[in-house]
Amino acid sequence: MLLLAVIIETVNHIAQANQNRYEMAQALADLMVKAADGTTPWAAFTEQAEFWDAQGLKKLAEEWSKLTVQGISIGDATIKTVAEYYAKSGFPVEILTGDGGLKAYQPMTPVQIPRRNSRRVNKS
Repeated sequence: MLLLAVIIETVNHIAQANQNRYEMAQALADLMVKAADGTTPWAAFTEQAEFWDAQGLKKLAEEWSKLTVQGISIGDATIKTVAEYYAKSGFPVEILTGDGGLKAYQPMTPVQIPRRNSRRVNKS
C-alpha cells in the first residue's frame, strides 16, 4: 500500500535528486497506479480518509506538535499513525525505511496466543 504521506515524502526526495528525476518519477507514478488499481502486491488504502477529516487532523496536529521536538516530520507522523492503525487491526506491520528514527516507531507484532481446544476427551 502507498500512503499519501509516503508519496509526498518520496516525491520530495525525487525532486531533490541530482539525476534521473524523470525516471524515478515515472517509477513512482507506476507504483501509484498499481496501488490505486489494487494490483498485487499493492492495495489501495481507502481508510486513510479518516486521518484527514476534522477529527483526524486535530489528532494529527496534537501528536505531531509533540513529535516535532524529536525532528519528526508530519509525513513521518502520518506513517506512524497508519502503522499503528494496522497493528491494532492485527496485521503485521513493517515500515520500510532507512531512517532509524522512523523505523523506531514500527509497531511490535502482537504475539499470537494459540487457542486451547475446548473439547475435553473423556478417557474413562
